[in-house]
Amino acid sequence: MVVRGWGALLRTPLTYGFLAESNEWLTGVVRVDIIHVSFIHTYGRQPMYSPITVNSFLSDPRGAKFRQVVGDPRINNFQQWLDFFNDPEIQRRMMDAEIHYGRPALAGVICEMEQDRSSPFKSFLASYDGHSTAAAHRAIGVIVLMAMERNGWRKSGKSRGSLGQRISTTPGTTGPGAYRNASGLSLWFVSAQHYEPANGLPYKSVSELTRSAGFLP
Repeated sequence: MVVRGWGALLRTPLTYGFLAESNEWLTGVVRVDIIHVSFIHTYGRQPMYSPITVNSFLSDPRGAKFRQVVGDPRINNFQQWLDFFNDPEIQRRMMDAEIHYGRPALAGVICEMEQDRSSPFKSFLASYDGHSTAAAHRAIGVIVLMAMERNGWRKSGKSRGSLGQRISTTPGTTGPGAYRNASGLSLWFVSAQHYEPANGLPYKSVSELTRSAGFLP
C-alpha cells in the first residue's frame, strides 16, 4: 500500500511506502503486519501542487497586472518562466533558503535562474535596458509569491532581504547591464520578499535566541 502526504515541517511532498504482508485469516479479517515504513522524497518527480499555468497566473488579480509581461515578444514562452518555479526542487530550495539560512526565498535559486545556460531568464535579464525589464522583475516576484502560497507559505513580517548591491549608475542611463549589482548573490535583483510557513518558521534567528535567553536588551 502506498499513500502520499505532506511533511509536517517543510510541507514537502513525501511518499510513504508501506511494505506489508498478510499473515493469517482471523474470523474473516485479514491481519496485516507493517514490517517496514520508508519515507521517500519526491523532489524532481512531481510538483508539490497543481502547477502554475499562464491562465492561472492571469486569473489571479496579482498576475493580471502583468499581462503585458506575459505577452512581451522578447519572452519566447512565459510558461517556461512558470515551469522554472513549478519544479519541486526549485521550491524546496526556496523554502530551505528561509528555514536554514535566513535568506529570502528567491536567494535559494537566484544563481541558477541568472546563470544556467538553460535558464529561461538569463538572456532576457542580460539583453535589455533595466527600465524596460522592471515590470518583468516584479512579475517574477509574483510568481515566487504564488509558488510559496501554494506550498502553504505566506509573506513574513520581515523587511525585504538583500540580494545584491547596485553599482553607481547615472540616472537615466540606458543599455543592457547598466543597472546591475557589484556584489551579492544576484546580478540583477537588489532585494526580495521573505516568506514563512503558516505556523511560523521552525527555527529562531540568533538574535531571537539571545534575546529570549536574556543576553540582549
